[in-house]
Amino acid sequence: MSMRLLKFDTAHPQDWVPLAQRREPPRFQDMSRSQYLDWLMAQRINYSDFYTFHLRDCGWTAEEFVTNSEVLLAKTEHEVLGWSGPLLHLFNRATNRAVCSLGYRAVSWKERVISAYVRRFKPDVILVREDSQLPSRFWARFRQESLVVCRLACGMPWEWSARDYDFILTSVPAFRDFFEANGVPSLVTANGFDERVAAEVAGERKEHDVVFIGGLGPHQMKERTERMEKIAERTPFKWWGYWEGKGKPTGALARTWQGPVAGMDMYRVIRQSRVVLNDYIDLAKGHASNQRLYETMGTGSLLLTRFAPNLKDDFPPDIFVTFDSVEDACAKIDPLLKNEREREAIAARGQRFVLEKFNYKDLMRDLSRILQERWNARFGGKK
Repeated sequence: MSMRLLKFDTAHPQDWVPLAQRREPPRFQDMSRSQYLDWLMAQRINYSDFYTFHLRDCGWTAEEFVTNSEVLLAKTEHEVLGWSGPLLHLFNRATNRAVCSLGYRAVSWKERVISAYVRRFKPDVILVREDSQLPSRFWARFRQESLVVCRLACGMPWEWSARDYDFILTSVPAFRDFFEANGVPSLVTANGFDERVAAEVAGERKEHDVVFIGGLGPHQMKERTERMEKIAERTPFKWWGYWEGKGKPTGALARTWQGPVAGMDMYRVIRQSRVVLNDYIDLAKGHASNQRLYETMGTGSLLLTRFAPNLKDDFPPDIFVTFDSVEDACAKIDPLLKNEREREAIAARGQRFVLEKFNYKDLMRDLSRILQERWNARFGGKK
């Protein structure tokens, strides 16, 4: 009997999916839930179906759920609850008003719909990636029947506790140490890249000189923001992403901001760029492990990333270029832009390495073994 896994993720930024829907000819109201989910995965938002697609090759029954997609939630409600869904929705709203008046926490309609779908799917493993936009105690309720696992490599989400999970995966060693110190088993696993995306963007031509893609702002990204602002003042720089917290970017960052980007749009921008800058959030404690490393090299573009000690241990030295200061980055950008042959040779080596060593087919084979072992240990048997 195959293992069953439900993976919960979000579309980020949240307003990107409605924009993508308006560009597409299909009539989404006529799609079934599975058809819409297939469309959503084809947009390559966040981690798309990189986990579940390859886990299915390992014999799993595995499916995605995008928790902040209102269209998917509505289609799930219709499929699971049928004609009674709208009535139950109204009843939930009424009872929540009463519950709140007594000082208790209301249960959102989203939680009720997801709970109903989990009960129908009957997963052996629930995998929650990053911030699901639901409190972690919501997932804890399923631990009697399922192994509940979180994959976290960003700042701590809202209403989140490590103790609500059986096991936590991360790409940041400092996070692993924190979780272990709080008595929750944790394991460092690598990020990766799906070779399907490399094929999907292979025909894109170079249009941008120096690009940064990611969040900037004054809080968890303060140091990164200061570096990018100085680089933006001195190079042919553009950045796509979001601004953390209140307010808006100013100065050179405001002038070079192209707005949010995600999914296939993001991969196309990366592939269209001659030099892609990468830096790490302050919480990473100087450890290079973010997904942009793999996305940039995997698409076949030149990666210029801030130096981190682990890069020497985890990667060969000739597949990207590093910088250790703003001055160093600016000094390296001009030669890289001028020397196309050298730049593209480095990028090609990076792509070959990532597709060979960090492809999701192999990563998910390892994760399949880990999850089965943890499930066996948790529930005292084999499946």
